[in-house]
Amino acid sequence: MNETNEAISEPEHYQPASREMTELRSAVLRECAPKPDMEAEWERIARIIEDDSETDRKPQPKRTRRRILWAVTGAAAAVVLAFVLTHRRDSPDGVRVFTADKATQEVTLAAGDSRPQPLRAANMTFREPRTASPARLLTLSTPRGKDCQVTLPDGSKVWLNADSKLTFPERFDRSKRVVRLQGEAYFEVAKERGRRFEVETDYFTTIVHGTTFNLRAYSARNASVVLIEGSVSVSGNGRQCMLRPGEMASLKGDRSFAVKEVDTYSCQQWHQGFFYFDNQTLFEIMQDLGRWYNVSIVFEDTRKMDVRLHFVANRRNSLEEAVRNMNDLGVAHIEQEDDALIIR
Repeated sequence: MNETNEAISEPEHYQPASREMTELRSAVLRECAPKPDMEAEWERIARIIEDDSETDRKPQPKRTRRRILWAVTGAAAAVVLAFVLTHRRDSPDGVRVFTADKATQEVTLAAGDSRPQPLRAANMTFREPRTASPARLLTLSTPRGKDCQVTLPDGSKVWLNADSKLTFPERFDRSKRVVRLQGEAYFEVAKERGRRFEVETDYFTTIVHGTTFNLRAYSARNASVVLIEGSVSVSGNGRQCMLRPGEMASLKGDRSFAVKEVDTYSCQQWHQGFFYFDNQTLFEIMQDLGRWYNVSIVFEDTRKMDVRLHFVANRRNSLEEAVRNMNDLGVAHIEQEDDALIIR
């Protein structure tokens, strides 16, 4: 695959659709623009007017006094605006949208309540135990910057993305196969007539009978299912919807589902070792980069959050190369400072 980086110009009619982004901007203004000392500024302006009146005691026409009042009001507004803009630009923290994890970054496996053990293999196959003892729950966890591929006891294949967790039994029930996911995974489910496959998340449950799909559930904001092949149903909060190949179901603000047609190519690229972002916001792109490289993300220029890009890169490349490629697009200036990427 040829790696290309290109910027997509933002449509003139584009407006940020996310209420979360609007609230984030409001929080930025509240945090970075505290109320200035207006009384001190009025006293300073009053002294200027008083000094001028000492030099000229002649009475002023009402029109002139009105002009002075408008000038004073405009000056005060300019002071407030300058204070806000300067404070936002010079803020050392900016808006942190992702925080690096200082813990040891290892793929781990835990059986039941036992302590997680580090794993070295990137590909693992689990087979049903021959003993008749009760099946334990296994929890496979990936850290920031690492992914892995696992074959479940029924033969289903799962690619687990970075910062994710998959819980499944050593032996599936005879009536159905149930796993639980936190984070993101790409599934190729083994077909079994009469024993459906379910993926539970904190936000919804996906029911399949042998199919290929990508499921993302890092948070309610980005929880979604993209169907590649077959058919699935998605249910949660008393709502349910069916998907056809090439469709994506995502959570809306009222916890109902929005279904739309998508290009499934992009969601298949991460488990093949590539970043592939198509017309996605810099906010979303930088969060994924932060998760993969385990680096904090700080927006000093919050206006850049809504810029939409097309960006493709190899996930095995270094962070420095990824930053260089992003800067080559010319839409934002990104600098690495200690364990953080600063977007200016």
